[in-house]
Amino acid sequence: SSAQTEAIDPSLKKYAEEAVITGKVLNRDFYPQEKELTLIIPFFRDMGNQYRSPIQEDGSFSFRFPVYAKLREVSIRNYAEHLYVRPGDSLHVEIDFQDLLHPRITGTSGNLNKYMSLFTDGGYYRMSYPYDKNASPEIFEETLKTEYNSRLERRNDFLKKYSPGKEIEKYTADL
Repeated sequence: SSAQTEAIDPSLKKYAEEAVITGKVLNRDFYPQEKELTLIIPFFRDMGNQYRSPIQEDGSFSFRFPVYAKLREVSIRNYAEHLYVRPGDSLHVEIDFQDLLHPRITGTSGNLNKYMSLFTDGGYYRMSYPYDKNASPEIFEETLKTEYNSRLERRNDFLKKYSPGKEIEKYTADL
């Protein structure tokens, strides 16, 4: 709402423009119990961070939300874990209930999402570091170094295979 926009820091106003994510669920009969989808905006302090959208009879759904950042990672719980949106973006997400690991993403940041999906869901990225809580500091440090080098190698393999460009290189390095 405009009152909400007025209350935010003036330096953030340029990022308050809403993003729209529309989509379609294919093969709904595979999971007929799924009636709604949840969009999660991680690390959104003091603000609502989850939006829900019913899955319509035709399989369509939509979300509209302020981004409040130059770029924000959001997820549609269980179906599109890594979506990247900018203020004013309009994305379309197709989720096939018989092929859950490969949502199809098009729209204003479609290219960014295509490559980030290839990186995050294609075996090039692991979210958490494996570690043994009982390991000595030396073993823990060695485990971290080995894991870090493995991550760098996988990222380099991804960059070599897909040549996604500078923007994707930056975001994969941030991950």
